[in-house]
Order: sequence, then structure tokens, then C-alpha cells
Amino acid sequence: MTIMLQFILVAPLIMWLYRKSPMAALLVLFGIDLAFEFAAPHVFTGDAYLYAACIFRYFAAIALGLWIGKEFLATGKTGFWTKRSALIWLLLPLSLWYLIEAQNIKQPFSLFKPEWSSQNIISYAYTALLVMLLVKAWEYLSRLKLMPILKLGKASYHIFLVQIVYFAFLPYTPNNVAVRLVMNIVVCCLVGLAFQEVEQRLLRMLKGFAHNKSVKSIEAETKISSN
Repeated sequence: MTIMLQFILVAPLIMWLYRKSPMAALLVLFGIDLAFEFAAPHVFTGDAYLYAACIFRYFAAIALGLWIGKEFLATGKTGFWTKRSALIWLLLPLSLWYLIEAQNIKQPFSLFKPEWSSQNIISYAYTALLVMLLVKAWEYLSRLKLMPILKLGKASYHIFLVQIVYFAFLPYTPNNVAVRLVMNIVVCCLVGLAFQEVEQRLLRMLKGFAHNKSVKSIEAETKISSN
């Protein structure tokens, strides 16, 4: 939630820069992220949470997300072997090497902080590739009209919010791993779907209320002007 609030503040500036020059935006976001990672060991010497919750360390991920959304999705050219996907393929080998090394060494790159070593500027290309694969899967599922799966995808953010609260206050955990896994997935998905449905209904009610109020206001003004 802390990261989300920070993102709301910086998103307008990032989008403005990206519209002006996508390449400049990518370079600036990657540059700030990299500079932050180099400075972090000297600045965040205490609690690792301040380091993990700072929006600057996610600027490279935001840059790749913008690139996927604007250059990969919006154009409709979702092929993996195009010039538009070259950025991911160039960064992917380093990302894979880093993630493999991070399983054996807490921080393969000694100039970065050891905490959250699997989530930083070097690893984000792997995440971007997974997003691209999910985009292709989404296209396939859309053609098959698998509505339950598509509905889960649309409710993914609500499910994410639910699982944060769910695991923070989980009162009971079965000993059987399989039962626990199924229970966690089913509960989080069902409650997340319900959360999304309630939110959508409330939004429709609010929009309807605002519309009716606007219509009544116009009618009142018309009556006054006619008199």
C-alpha cells in the first residue's frame, strides 16, 4: 500500500515524460533505479523495510511495464520475435543468471543491498517475460471464451488485496500441505471475486446517484430560466 501511494504521486510525471519521449523515459527510470540501488547500502543501513518500500527501486519495473503496455499491447503486435520485444531479450540473460546465482548467494552483486535480492533492476526482465507470456495466454483464453479464468484475471488486484489481509490474520492452517494450498487459493479467489463484485455495484450506485443529481440540477435550472 505504501508503494501504491508513492506510485500515485509519481505516475503523472512518469506518464508525461513517456508521452514526450518513450526512450528518454526508459533511460531516466532505469538510471534512477540503478543509482538508487548503488546508494541504498549507504543510505538504508537500518531497517530493510524502508529500502523495500521505496518507489525508486521499482522504477525499472515501471519502465518495462510502460513499454509492454504502450509498445507491445497497445499496438496489437504481441509477437515475441519482433523489434518491440528486443529490449526484453537483451536484458533476459543477465536477469536469469542473476536469479540463479541469487539462489546460492544472498546477493550476487555486492554493490547492492542483500535484502530482497531477487527483486531489483537486474531481475525485472524475467518478470517482464512472464507478463508477455501471460499476455499471449490471455489472447488464447479469450478466443476459447473461458470466462471463469478471465473473470479471475480481472479480479486479480482484488484477490491480491484479500490475500494480504488473509495471511496477516489467518486463524487456522491445516497441517496437510495440499489441503492448505487448496484452501488458501479457493478462499482468496472467492473473497477477491466477491470484493470486486461489491465494489462494482457500489460504483454503479454512486454513478447512478451522481447522474440523477446532475439531471435534477439541470431540470431545476431549466425551470428557473423558463420562469
